[in-house]
This record gives sequence, C-alpha cells and structure tokens, in this order.
Amino acid sequence: MIQNINTLIAELALEKDQVTQAFLAESSQSSKLMELNKELTRKLEAQTQRLELLTAQTMANDNIPARQIDPRIVQDETPFADEGDEVVERVLGWIMKLFPGGPSRRRTSKLL
Repeated sequence: MIQNINTLIAELALEKDQVTQAFLAESSQSSKLMELNKELTRKLEAQTQRLELLTAQTMANDNIPARQIDPRIVQDETPFADEGDEVVERVLGWIMKLFPGGPSRRRTSKLL
C-alpha cells in the first residue's frame, strides 16, 4: 500500500512539473502578446493622428481655391435645349394644354 501511495505522489509531482512548465510557457507567450499589443496600439495611434492631419489638410485645401477665378473668363456652361422637333412638339403641347377646347370654330380670315 505504501508503494502505491509513493507511486501516486511521484505521478502527482511529475504532473505538477508538467503543469508548471506549461504555465510558464503560456505566461511567457502572454507577456510577448501584451508587449506586441502595446506596440501595435502605439502604431495605430500614430497612424490615426497622421490620417486625421491628412484629412484636415485635405479639407482645408478643398475650401481654398488654388487660384482666383476671373468672372469675365468663366465660360457659360449652361446646357442649351435642342431646337429640333422635340422642342417644337413640347411647346405645342403646352399651348394645347392652355387651350384645351381645341381649335376655335371662328375663322380668323373673317376678322382680317
């Protein structure tokens, strides 16, 4: 019986050493990851500050025209309507809406 107890104690001691080694390895890995996290956090903060600065500069540059525009030189870019049949039909349509009764029964030649 004492032999069995000694065997169990030896097995427990061996298992304890294995668990201690695994704990030390995990603890070391955890420390490395925490340091890496700190480094990446610093890099992210620096990158964020650069991005905010670049965004602010871009917004400032967009609000200030690069050169003053001379209003006498500005070309009129107003789109002109096509003077073709489409416009004539549209105008005739408007006129027909203004006078929904259709053509008058009066003869304009008699008025002249």
